[in-house]
Amino acid sequence: MKNPRIRSLASAALMLALVATAVAGGWSVITVENLPEYLVAGNPTTLTFLVRQHGRTLSDGTRTVVTATDERGRIAKADAKPTGKAGQYKAELSVPEPGLWTIKVDSDLGQAVWRPIKAVRSNEPMPAPLSPVVRGEHLFVAKGCLTCHVNKEVAGRNLVPAGPELTGEKYPADYLKKFLADPAKNRGKADDWENMPNLNLSQAEIEALEAFINRDRAAVTKKF
Repeated sequence: MKNPRIRSLASAALMLALVATAVAGGWSVITVENLPEYLVAGNPTTLTFLVRQHGRTLSDGTRTVVTATDERGRIAKADAKPTGKAGQYKAELSVPEPGLWTIKVDSDLGQAVWRPIKAVRSNEPMPAPLSPVVRGEHLFVAKGCLTCHVNKEVAGRNLVPAGPELTGEKYPADYLKKFLADPAKNRGKADDWENMPNLNLSQAEIEALEAFINRDRAAVTKKF
Protein backbone atom coordinates (compact mmCIF):
# COMPACT_ATOMS: atom_id res chain seq x y z
CA MET A 1 0.00 0.00 0.00
CA LYS A 2 1.39 3.40 -0.98
CA ASN A 3 2.29 5.94 1.65
CA PRO A 4 -0.61 8.48 1.86
CA ARG A 5 1.88 11.34 2.18
CA ILE A 6 3.69 10.28 -0.99
CA ARG A 7 0.39 9.93 -2.80
CA SER A 8 -0.66 13.40 -1.63
CA LEU A 9 2.64 14.92 -2.75
CA ALA A 10 2.33 13.23 -6.14
CA SER A 11 -1.18 14.64 -6.59
CA ALA A 12 0.02 18.12 -5.67
CA ALA A 13 2.92 17.85 -8.12
CA LEU A 14 0.54 16.78 -10.89
CA MET A 15 -1.75 19.73 -10.19
CA LEU A 16 1.17 22.16 -10.28
CA ALA A 17 2.31 20.65 -13.58
CA LEU A 18 -1.14 21.06 -15.11
CA VAL A 19 -1.40 24.68 -13.99
CA ALA A 20 2.12 25.44 -15.23
CA THR A 21 1.26 23.94 -18.63
CA ALA A 22 -1.91 26.02 -18.87
CA VAL A 23 -0.17 29.25 -17.93
CA ALA A 24 2.80 28.68 -20.21
CA GLY A 25 0.91 27.60 -23.31
CA GLY A 26 -2.63 27.64 -24.55
CA TRP A 27 -5.58 28.30 -22.37
CA SER A 28 -8.28 30.82 -22.95
CA VAL A 29 -11.48 32.29 -21.62
CA ILE A 30 -14.32 32.28 -24.13
CA THR A 31 -16.86 34.99 -23.34
CA VAL A 32 -20.20 35.08 -25.11
CA GLU A 33 -21.45 38.58 -25.85
CA ASN A 34 -25.09 37.82 -26.61
CA LEU A 35 -26.24 34.69 -24.81
CA PRO A 36 -29.77 33.82 -26.06
CA GLU A 37 -32.41 32.74 -23.55
CA TYR A 38 -33.95 30.39 -26.13
CA LEU A 39 -33.50 29.21 -29.71
CA VAL A 40 -36.00 28.83 -32.55
CA ALA A 41 -35.61 25.52 -34.36
CA GLY A 42 -34.73 25.99 -38.02
CA ASN A 43 -33.88 29.67 -37.60
CA PRO A 44 -30.24 30.80 -37.40
CA THR A 45 -29.08 32.44 -34.20
CA THR A 46 -26.09 34.76 -34.35
CA LEU A 47 -23.62 34.04 -31.56
CA THR A 48 -20.84 36.54 -30.96
CA PHE A 49 -18.05 35.86 -28.51
CA LEU A 50 -14.54 36.89 -27.49
CA VAL A 51 -11.51 34.63 -27.09
CA ARG A 52 -9.07 35.84 -24.43
CA GLN A 53 -5.76 34.01 -24.14
CA HIS A 54 -4.83 33.55 -20.48
CA GLY A 55 -8.05 35.31 -19.58
CA ARG A 56 -7.02 38.79 -20.71
CA THR A 57 -5.32 39.06 -24.13
CA LEU A 58 -7.81 39.17 -27.01
CA SER A 59 -6.73 36.46 -29.43
CA ASP A 60 -7.04 36.67 -33.22
CA GLY A 61 -6.47 33.91 -35.74
CA THR A 62 -7.79 30.98 -33.73
CA ARG A 63 -9.88 28.31 -35.46
CA THR A 64 -13.22 28.21 -33.66
CA VAL A 65 -16.18 25.84 -34.07
CA VAL A 66 -19.58 25.99 -32.36
CA THR A 67 -21.39 22.68 -31.76
CA ALA A 68 -24.87 22.17 -30.32
CA THR A 69 -26.04 18.76 -29.07
CA ASP A 70 -29.50 17.90 -27.77
CA GLU A 71 -30.64 15.23 -25.31
CA ARG A 72 -31.26 12.78 -28.18
CA GLY A 73 -27.74 13.14 -29.53
CA ARG A 74 -28.62 15.29 -32.54
CA ILE A 75 -25.85 17.68 -33.55
CA ALA A 76 -25.69 21.08 -35.22
CA LYS A 77 -22.41 22.80 -36.10
CA ALA A 78 -21.23 26.19 -37.29
CA ASP A 79 -17.79 27.57 -38.02
CA ALA A 80 -17.07 30.87 -36.31
CA LYS A 81 -15.44 33.64 -38.29
CA PRO A 82 -13.50 36.70 -37.12
CA THR A 83 -15.56 39.89 -37.18
CA GLY A 84 -12.58 42.22 -37.63
CA LYS A 85 -12.68 43.38 -34.00
CA ALA A 86 -9.86 42.18 -31.76
CA GLY A 87 -10.55 38.68 -30.46
CA GLN A 88 -14.16 38.68 -31.62
CA TYR A 89 -15.79 35.83 -33.54
CA LYS A 90 -19.28 35.25 -34.91
CA ALA A 91 -21.18 32.07 -35.80
CA GLU A 92 -24.61 31.49 -37.31
CA LEU A 93 -26.01 28.45 -35.50
CA SER A 94 -29.26 26.73 -36.48
CA VAL A 95 -30.63 23.78 -34.51
CA PRO A 96 -32.98 21.50 -36.48
CA GLU A 97 -35.53 20.51 -33.82
CA PRO A 98 -37.06 21.70 -30.55
CA GLY A 99 -35.49 20.46 -27.32
CA LEU A 100 -32.73 21.29 -24.90
CA TRP A 101 -29.48 22.06 -26.70
CA THR A 102 -26.06 22.27 -25.08
CA ILE A 103 -23.72 24.63 -26.93
CA LYS A 104 -19.97 24.02 -26.95
CA VAL A 105 -17.36 26.42 -28.34
CA ASP A 106 -14.03 24.88 -29.34
CA SER A 107 -11.04 27.05 -30.18
CA ASP A 108 -7.37 26.28 -30.72
CA LEU A 109 -6.77 27.59 -27.20
CA GLY A 110 -9.56 25.91 -25.29
CA GLN A 111 -13.20 24.99 -24.93
CA ALA A 112 -16.36 26.38 -23.33
CA VAL A 113 -19.59 24.49 -22.64
CA TRP A 114 -22.71 26.50 -21.85
CA ARG A 115 -25.84 25.59 -19.93
CA PRO A 116 -28.56 23.82 -22.00
CA ILE A 117 -30.78 26.26 -23.92
CA LYS A 118 -34.36 25.48 -24.90
CA ALA A 119 -35.31 25.50 -28.57
CA VAL A 120 -38.95 25.96 -29.64
CA ARG A 121 -40.79 25.76 -32.93
CA SER A 122 -41.32 29.01 -34.81
CA ASN A 123 -45.10 28.78 -34.36
CA GLU A 124 -44.92 28.20 -30.60
CA PRO A 125 -45.30 30.91 -27.96
CA MET A 126 -42.10 32.52 -26.71
CA PRO A 127 -40.85 30.78 -23.53
CA ALA A 128 -41.24 32.56 -20.22
CA PRO A 129 -38.13 34.55 -19.29
CA LEU A 130 -35.63 32.83 -17.03
CA SER A 131 -35.55 34.01 -13.44
CA PRO A 132 -32.69 36.42 -12.65
CA VAL A 133 -30.92 33.72 -10.60
CA VAL A 134 -31.12 31.10 -13.36
CA ARG A 135 -30.18 33.63 -16.02
CA GLY A 136 -27.23 34.68 -13.84
CA GLU A 137 -26.02 31.08 -13.56
CA HIS A 138 -26.17 30.71 -17.35
CA LEU A 139 -24.16 33.92 -17.71
CA PHE A 140 -21.67 32.88 -15.02
CA VAL A 141 -20.77 29.90 -17.21
CA ALA A 142 -21.09 31.48 -20.67
CA LYS A 143 -19.19 34.65 -19.72
CA GLY A 144 -16.25 32.49 -18.67
CA CYS A 145 -16.39 33.28 -14.95
CA LEU A 146 -16.11 29.59 -14.07
CA THR A 147 -12.86 29.30 -16.00
CA CYS A 148 -10.95 31.36 -13.42
CA HIS A 149 -13.18 31.22 -10.33
CA VAL A 150 -13.74 27.98 -8.46
CA ASN A 151 -17.43 27.66 -7.57
CA LYS A 152 -18.41 24.24 -6.29
CA GLU A 153 -22.09 25.20 -6.50
CA VAL A 154 -21.88 25.33 -10.31
CA ALA A 155 -21.43 22.21 -12.41
CA GLY A 156 -18.59 22.69 -14.87
CA ARG A 157 -14.85 22.71 -15.29
CA ASN A 158 -12.60 25.25 -13.61
CA LEU A 159 -9.44 25.54 -15.70
CA VAL A 160 -7.10 27.83 -13.77
CA PRO A 161 -8.00 29.20 -10.31
CA ALA A 162 -6.73 32.67 -11.19
CA GLY A 163 -9.31 34.54 -9.12
CA PRO A 164 -10.86 34.19 -5.66
CA GLU A 165 -13.04 31.15 -4.97
CA LEU A 166 -16.72 32.10 -5.06
CA THR A 167 -18.26 28.99 -3.48
CA GLY A 168 -20.90 30.16 -1.03
CA GLU A 169 -19.83 33.79 -1.16
CA LYS A 170 -22.02 36.88 -1.00
CA TYR A 171 -21.05 40.52 -1.53
CA PRO A 172 -22.73 43.88 -0.93
CA ALA A 173 -25.12 44.19 -3.88
CA ASP A 174 -24.38 47.80 -4.86
CA TYR A 175 -20.64 47.32 -4.73
CA LEU A 176 -20.78 44.03 -6.66
CA LYS A 177 -22.74 45.70 -9.46
CA LYS A 178 -20.25 48.57 -9.64
CA PHE A 179 -17.36 46.12 -9.66
CA LEU A 180 -18.85 44.03 -12.50
CA ALA A 181 -19.44 47.20 -14.51
CA ASP A 182 -15.79 48.31 -14.23
CA PRO A 183 -13.43 45.99 -12.30
CA ALA A 184 -10.32 48.16 -12.76
CA LYS A 185 -12.04 51.20 -11.28
CA ASN A 186 -13.77 49.45 -8.39
CA ARG A 187 -11.49 46.61 -7.28
CA GLY A 188 -10.21 48.56 -4.28
CA LYS A 189 -7.19 47.03 -2.54
CA ALA A 190 -7.96 43.39 -3.35
CA ASP A 191 -4.88 42.15 -5.21
CA ASP A 192 -6.46 38.79 -6.03
CA TRP A 193 -8.95 40.57 -8.35
CA GLU A 194 -6.27 42.54 -10.21
CA ASN A 195 -6.47 40.47 -13.41
CA MET A 196 -10.24 40.63 -13.75
CA PRO A 197 -10.99 41.97 -17.26
CA ASN A 198 -13.82 44.32 -18.09
CA LEU A 199 -16.42 42.11 -19.81
CA ASN A 200 -18.49 45.13 -20.94
CA LEU A 201 -21.58 43.67 -19.33
CA SER A 202 -24.99 45.15 -19.98
CA GLN A 203 -27.02 46.39 -17.03
CA ALA A 204 -29.37 43.40 -17.40
CA GLU A 205 -26.40 41.01 -17.31
CA ILE A 206 -24.98 42.72 -14.22
CA GLU A 207 -28.35 42.47 -12.46
CA ALA A 208 -28.62 38.75 -13.29
CA LEU A 209 -25.06 37.95 -12.18
CA GLU A 210 -25.57 39.83 -8.92
CA ALA A 211 -28.83 37.92 -8.33
CA PHE A 212 -27.05 34.60 -8.91
CA ILE A 213 -23.95 35.30 -6.83
CA ASN A 214 -26.00 36.75 -3.95
CA ARG A 215 -28.88 34.27 -4.13
CA ASP A 216 -30.46 33.07 -0.87
CA ARG A 217 -28.27 30.49 0.85
CA ALA A 218 -26.21 30.26 3.99
CA ALA A 219 -23.16 32.43 3.41
CA VAL A 220 -21.15 35.23 4.94
CA THR A 221 -21.33 38.61 3.24
CA LYS A 222 -17.82 39.65 2.19
CA LYS A 223 -16.15 42.67 0.68
CA PHE A 224 -13.69 42.64 -2.18
